Amino acid sequence: MLRSLKTLYRREPLISCLILAGAVNMVIGSTTPSWSLFALGLTTVGITAGARWLQAQRRPADLPEPAPQYFLTSESSQSSLPMLSVPPNRRRS
Repeated sequence: MLRSLKTLYRREPLISCLILAGAVNMVIGSTTPSWSLFALGLTTVGITAGARWLQAQRRPADLPEPAPQYFLTSESSQSSLPMLSVPPNRRRS
């Protein structure tokens, strides 16, 4: 359970922070007489979870990766580059 929460938090950090902040507001609002804070937290968690659910519904299921585009031909070119040679007097020892 903890591993899945870590994975979710790393994959969706903004949504996880909003859910965490809403949950903290709910806990503080329910332990004190501030029911408006509880309602704010509940609304935050609900809207964030709903937005995440809509985002997951809109995402297409694992599309195959497009084939790479090659800009150069796979055949060798007609004119190859000349071989470079170093003159004997310029060689380093």
